[in-house]
Parts: sequence; C-alpha cells; structure tokens
Amino acid sequence: MNPRVLHVVRPSAGGIVSSLCTLLTNNDVQAEVIASAETCTRIASRWSGTCHVLPSNAFSIRQSLLTAVRISRLVRVSKSNVIHGHGISVLPAIALAGMLTGLPVVLTLHNIFKASKVQSLVLKLLCKNVHIIAVSDAILKSAAALGGLSGQRIYNGVMLRDEVVSKGDALKALGLPPDSTLVVSASRLSPEKGINDLAAVAKQICGDVIIVGDGPERQALSKCDGIKLVGYLDDPWLWLCAADVVVIPSLTEGLGLSAIEALSAGCPVVATNVGGLPEVVSASHLGSLVTKSDPNALASVINGWLSKGRGSHEDEEARRAYVSQKFSVTEMLSLTTALYSRILRR
Repeated sequence: MNPRVLHVVRPSAGGIVSSLCTLLTNNDVQAEVIASAETCTRIASRWSGTCHVLPSNAFSIRQSLLTAVRISRLVRVSKSNVIHGHGISVLPAIALAGMLTGLPVVLTLHNIFKASKVQSLVLKLLCKNVHIIAVSDAILKSAAALGGLSGQRIYNGVMLRDEVVSKGDALKALGLPPDSTLVVSASRLSPEKGINDLAAVAKQICGDVIIVGDGPERQALSKCDGIKLVGYLDDPWLWLCAADVVVIPSLTEGLGLSAIEALSAGCPVVATNVGGLPEVVSASHLGSLVTKSDPNALASVINGWLSKGRGSHEDEEARRAYVSQKFSVTEMLSLTTALYSRILRR
C-alpha cells in the first residue's frame, strides 16, 4: 500500500517547519498538511502542496476532541492512510483521530520535555498505538523517562547547497564591509533559546553580534546594546555564510537544526551542552560546547574561535561532509518512508 500521509503540525515557526518542509519537498509520498493559519503560511513559502487551516487553539486539551473529529473528516476526504503528527501538543488530537479512523498514527518529537507522574501516565496511554520518532537520542531518552515510551531516532536531514557562498560574497550581498567579523545566532526569540545570555556579554565579544529570528523576547532584546536584530527570515543562509562563528546558547534544545545548517555552510558552532546539541557538535573541528547559563564562558569561547576564524577551505569542507554523512536528507526520507510502509503492512 502506498503511503498517503496527513501531517498534523502544532503552531511553529522554527525547526518543526523546516524539517517538515524538507520531508515534504524531497519525498515522493503523497501528503497534505493541517496546521494553524500562520504555520500554513510559513509552510506554503517552501512547499506548494495542500495545507488545511485549523484554529490557533486547536491543540488545547479542551479542543482536542473537536480537532480529532476535523482530522478524521479530512482523512476521509484526502484518502490518507497515515496520520503523522509533529510536536507533543498534537498528541491528544491525533491519538483520538487514530481511534476514530482506525488509521496508524506517527508522532515526531522535536523537543525534550518533562512531565508529572499523572501526565506521564496519560502520555503512555495515548501513545499505546502511536509510533514515535525522536529527532535526537536525547529526545528519545527523555521520552523513555516519561514512562517507558519507546520509539525510533531519525535525525532531521539538511540538504547541502550545491555551493557555499564565500564569506566575502555573503558580506557583499548583505551590504556589509568586507572586513566585518560576525557572530550570528539564528533561532526563535524565546526564553529557552538563551539569547539573553548572548546579549548580556555582547560588548565583551570581539565582533558584531547578529540575531536572526523573532519571538516574545524581541522587545526586551531590542533594548540591549551591542546586538543587531535582523528579524525572522525564511532562509538565513547568507548570514550563516557570512558568519565567523554561529552561536546556539540554548537552555534546552531537542537537536539544534540551526547548528546543523551552520555546519552545512562550513561555519564553526559554539553551543551549550544541552539536549541534542552534543550530538551535533561532536568533534573539535566542528566547534565547542559550553555550560548553559554561563555568559562569561560563552563570550570567552566565542572570542577564542574568532581569533582562529573559520579555518581553511578544507576545514569548511570537513564540516559540510560531516553534515552530509550524519544528517543526510536521503536517510531521513528512507527511514521515515520505511516506517510508513512497515506500519501499513500490519
């Protein structure tokens, strides 16, 4: 049986949308998406398929049954035979939809999470007939700690660009001086991303600190000296190519897609030693790990990399080759499609 997949997506503007669009645009599997209006807009900027709109509160506990009914109706119209949810908050709705339709349900976990004993019990009951994908070993371990939930780790894949834009050409395209030294961080501006720690020591850093992204912390960050806020970009590629170092100062992180994207641009990464980030920055030529919530240590390590720069062309290519091998889009697609086929044969 050929998979026809309905992807159910929680409101998202970051890694979930990026990884889903990679899955959608590089896969022969027939698919449709159901998500909030804002999330559908972000997906539509990268994928031309069908995206159905849900209310922004569709995945609240009170709305889960109604959302499950909507999903069930859409499944019948679209003739989907797999329901694939993205993000833990969609679990109640997709689990109920699976019960209503009898279809297999897949849930991709993109973030590390904690739960009380009662929540763990509820999650275990909901996941009884759900096939779990975790995008890192760290997430898979956190799911197991919730009460024996088991699943499969499938890393998010990143498609390597055919050719990296040189630092000089990237600076020129961005309208910046050719001798600029850039420290770039690209993420959602929310507390768990730790951007405030980077902003706190921006004046200690021997380069221009550029923040790419948007979110609830933007107003507070706009009052910080020593940083430049670029705002949200669908594709921050030029900034990654122009950077001397990319910084991921997260307090918690499921995997760290922006770290992988930075390495795919040949740029070294300084990241906190949390969640899945050690699975990304796993060797000294890729970058460095620092303790979370230690801004002074963060600044010191960043300055150490700035004194070395991005390294040679061979160093940059070694980072790209690492991404190609460990975070392959081909492997992500083949493992996901194999899972669909396996559960449809049951």
